[in-house]
Amino acid sequence: MSALNQAEPANDKSYQFFDGFTRVMLATMLVLLVGIFISGNYMSAHKLAGIGTDDKVNNLAAATIHGTHHPFVQLPGDAELGAFSVANFFAGVIVGYHWLRLFGTRTPSPAEEKKK
Repeated sequence: MSALNQAEPANDKSYQFFDGFTRVMLATMLVLLVGIFISGNYMSAHKLAGIGTDDKVNNLAAATIHGTHHPFVQLPGDAELGAFSVANFFAGVIVGYHWLRLFGTRTPSPAEEKKK
C-alpha cells in the first residue's frame, strides 16, 4: 500500500503534520488561489464586468449608509466567493485526512465491549 493509504495510530510519536498528502493538497490549493487572483487582477485591469451577488449587496449597503465599502482583497464578481470556496474545500480535506490524529478515537464503554 502507498503511504497515503496507511493509517497510523493516534499515539504514534513520529507523526508529521506536513506529510506528502498535506503538502500536495496545500500546493494544489495555492496554485488554484494564485490562478483566481491572477484572473481577478486581469479582469480588473481590463475593466471586464463580473458583477456578482456580493457586489450588489455591498453597493446596496454602501447606498444605505451613504459611504463606500472597501474590501480587503478586491476581486471582481464572484471570484472572492470562489477563492474562499477553494480555500475552505482544501482545509476541509486536510482536516478530514488528519481527523483521527487531531481528535483521537473514542474508547468504547464497558457495555459496548460486552456487545462485541
